Amino acid sequence: MTLGDPLMSIERQYQLSVVGPFSTITGGAEVVKVRIVDILLRHNYDVILAGLSRNSFPNLRNIIGYNVFSHVKTYFLMPWFPQLFGLVQPLVGLKAIERFVSACNPSLVIIDTEGSKTLDKLWKTKEFALIKYVNFPHSALLMMEHDPGKIPSQYLTDIRGYSRKYHSNSLWKIYWKSYLYMLERILPQDPVEADALIANSKYIAGLIKGLYDTEPSVIHPPVDTSNLGHYSLNPFEARKNAVAMLGRLSSEKNFEEVIEAISQTEVKPVLRIIGAITRRGWSYVEFLSKLARKKKVKVEFYLNLPREELGKVLGSCRVFVHATRGEHFGIAIVEAMATGLPVIVHKSGGQYMDIVEEGRYGLYYSTIEELAEKIDYVLSDASLWSHYSMLAVQRSKAFSPDVFEERLISLLKAKSII
Repeated sequence: MTLGDPLMSIERQYQLSVVGPFSTITGGAEVVKVRIVDILLRHNYDVILAGLSRNSFPNLRNIIGYNVFSHVKTYFLMPWFPQLFGLVQPLVGLKAIERFVSACNPSLVIIDTEGSKTLDKLWKTKEFALIKYVNFPHSALLMMEHDPGKIPSQYLTDIRGYSRKYHSNSLWKIYWKSYLYMLERILPQDPVEADALIANSKYIAGLIKGLYDTEPSVIHPPVDTSNLGHYSLNPFEARKNAVAMLGRLSSEKNFEEVIEAISQTEVKPVLRIIGAITRRGWSYVEFLSKLARKKKVKVEFYLNLPREELGKVLGSCRVFVHATRGEHFGIAIVEAMATGLPVIVHKSGGQYMDIVEEGRYGLYYSTIEELAEKIDYVLSDASLWSHYSMLAVQRSKAFSPDVFEERLISLLKAKSII
């Protein structure tokens, strides 16, 4: 069911909640919000999904095993918006939340951004609880441009690495400057002020603490691996001599680094790249293919793979590598772990600090040479592989939807929000 104007046609109820902003690009952040919607529905809330456009919502169907749209209403600003401008969409989508809150007086608003000046003003004048689930404090990007000395040094390197593509050519630079211009005018004076401030990882919590001297709660994103776990039973001998990587085909994922590392290994595994791709991504695929031929590394691409095929491909490989710098969390890593894959992650971000817990549940590397050594290390010893495979499966269970719900509800009850 979709809301139209006037918004006042909605019956005002004490248990009315708003979740958003939703964008047209479906990723981990959208999945988390749908999980939150499911939790609220089961705790007697009427839920409004607020987003940029009508096409922000269809891709979210059946993420949690049923069609959530038969139980909620949606509110959007425009009928359609392209799957572009991923940085800008949440900023514009906040307008939908502001308009709805202004007209309908919900009791609970949950957003996954730092909010806006307008929303914070509404929060201070209306009686609703504001929850901010922060995947990344985008205010840090403004500091990086204007006052990088305020950012803790270990984070500054990660942020610069993660945003490097926006400085790669003139068009990206124009887009980046436009985004920062919008961000500066929308962000509230205190971006982390809320009834409950939640970070999606210890890594992000540390960044927020360093920027604002505020200690957020940490609740890791929910990762549903229920259809992946049986692949963990595949033994070392039944799997191919292959390295898996999972993520959208984009340069910040550093697939080329893994090609370079494999070229230096003794075991010479195949590299299987699993990921979503858009029209703009094909030039990157061609670049990776050309590099692989030059380095004499065999690469197989599994692009826009159906969800039901993901476990089959992951479960046929022997090790998983995640090369992104400063990843905020890393849902793909948890999915790989659930299939029994030992993981090797770059020594940065949430993948290192939260998921493998600095080496407790997986391996890590800092240089290409070190990555090559770790690949050889795991793939040359079946008993060692079994040890890390067992640790991976064990760790993946710590990020289940049930754990997420338990921690979220516990926090909201502790703060007398529900």
